[in-house]
Amino acid sequence: MTSSSSSSALPSLTVGSRSGSFALESRSILLEQGGVRRRIPLEAVEEVRLDGVRRPAVEVVLTAPAGSSGTVYRVDCRNAASATAFVDATARALPARDVDTPREDGAGSPCFPVRRTGTGGLPATGW
Repeated sequence: MTSSSSSSALPSLTVGSRSGSFALESRSILLEQGGVRRRIPLEAVEEVRLDGVRRPAVEVVLTAPAGSSGTVYRVDCRNAASATAFVDATARALPARDVDTPREDGAGSPCFPVRRTGTGGLPATGW
C-alpha cells in the first residue's frame, strides 16, 4: 500500500475499516467517517497513536491550548501492521514542535474543510 516518487516524498498510506478511514497526504490527513470528509492539516495534529486491545485502531489527536484536551478522531483498522505503518509514517511527517510552544485549537484551524459525502461514498461536492 505504499508508494513514493522520491526518497523525500511521504508514503501514500490509508488505514481503516467500514467505520471510516485515514489517508496520509502530503500536508494533511484525510478522514472519511460517517458520511463526512475532513482534511486535517498536519500542523493541527499533536499526535497520532495506536489504540485498541482486541482490534487495532488509529487515533489522531489535534492540538489544543494548554489545559485543554485536543479533539480525538478514531478509526478502527483491519490490520495491525498497516495501522503501525500509518502511525509511524504520520509521526515522521508531523512538524517539529518545542514542548513549551503554545498550541492553538487544531479543530478550529481555518484550513480544516469538512465535506459531506453523497451516496455510495462519492463526494457530494468536489475538493
